[in-house]
Amino acid sequence: MKNIFCYKNLSVTLFCLLAAFTLLFLTPGRGTSAETTETAETAITDSLITAGIDVTSVSVSGTNVAIGYRQSISEFTGIDGMLTKIATILATVSDTLTGSYQVEIHQTFDDGQIMEVIGQSEDGQPYLDGSISSAVFQEKLELNPQTRGPMLTEGTCNPGQGDNCQNNPACECYPGETCDPGNPAADEKGCVAAAAPPNSHLSGTQYVCDTGYEWNSDLSACVPEITCPANAFKFQEECHCDDGYEWNADKTQCVIPQVSSGDGDDGGGDDDDSNDSSASCFISSALKNH
Repeated sequence: MKNIFCYKNLSVTLFCLLAAFTLLFLTPGRGTSAETTETAETAITDSLITAGIDVTSVSVSGTNVAIGYRQSISEFTGIDGMLTKIATILATVSDTLTGSYQVEIHQTFDDGQIMEVIGQSEDGQPYLDGSISSAVFQEKLELNPQTRGPMLTEGTCNPGQGDNCQNNPACECYPGETCDPGNPAADEKGCVAAAAPPNSHLSGTQYVCDTGYEWNSDLSACVPEITCPANAFKFQEECHCDDGYEWNADKTQCVIPQVSSGDGDDGGGDDDDSNDSSASCFISSALKNH
């Protein structure tokens, strides 16, 4: 009986090791072989192309997926359309790969602007199904402008339809740039930078802040990045408390307002901006002209 018992234990052990090996090396994105990863990337690419998304790159690594796509300004139909496209990308990853994945999406507009949107693969389908609202979906996304965004001018600059800084005031150049569409060094709008803004580097034809830096309010240089406390968001180089919160006495944390029997305003002046969100800031700045 002892030998049979040992043999059974050995069989169970070998089975468990085989199962662990299979999960480790054959589950897409989690210690996958190069062939399996490539298959997953191809499947995601094909599905997104079928969905009408102009994919430029797909990369699966561990539990992270990086996807790049081009967005024509003339085809930009508003925030709901953008959210639907983001949700479609997330849902496609969820349909292709088993488990939860962080998806880093890079949108490149045809004026050279680049926006990074980070979301979880499982959050896409609920938005497409109508199970969650656009507001809830936006709260689940992290939006990181990689470039300076369009200048806040009236009208729309659409380089894909021939607009440039000479023929359309909406294609205004950034500070430190000159309008010279015929210059080989010009960007999509016809603007030429005299020198790279401090603490930045080129990505395509647009400048992106180096790691640890962000654009200042006049978009002329990259300055040390500001980190906001919990329950706060950043806008125009300042931190603002989220809706339903206010600054504490030394303005280091955003806290729930204390109920008082006195006057209704206890001095949280910055809270006039608290109805904004990181997503609405993104909408009003980076996509204002899109």
